[in-house]
Amino acid sequence: MSEERQAPSPSGPRPWHLLWALPVSLVLASVVTVVAAFGACGVSGCSGGGFGPAGNGLLTIILCALAGAILATPLIVVGWTDRRVLRVGLAGAVAVGWTAWTWLTVTGGI
Repeated sequence: MSEERQAPSPSGPRPWHLLWALPVSLVLASVVTVVAAFGACGVSGCSGGGFGPAGNGLLTIILCALAGAILATPLIVVGWTDRRVLRVGLAGAVAVGWTAWTWLTVTGGI
């Protein structure tokens, strides 16, 4: 009597999807960050060449938060681990970190 081995279940973690999902989300988040920078400072920049900041602060905050959410989305959606708490926690840390970093960079806090 021989027993046949079954192939591993295809429903397990699939970390290789992060190899394309994270770079795509990073590009999209970078585009939104550049738009936030233009929204905060205008074309001439925050030093402005005499013009100074020319934007809407609320729009900049919303765009920075949107960029953080875009970057964190693959970490939640792609099943790279079965532990949902770990995925959501890491995604939240990435979203808050990216939002804070882009806000400080765009507004000249750094």
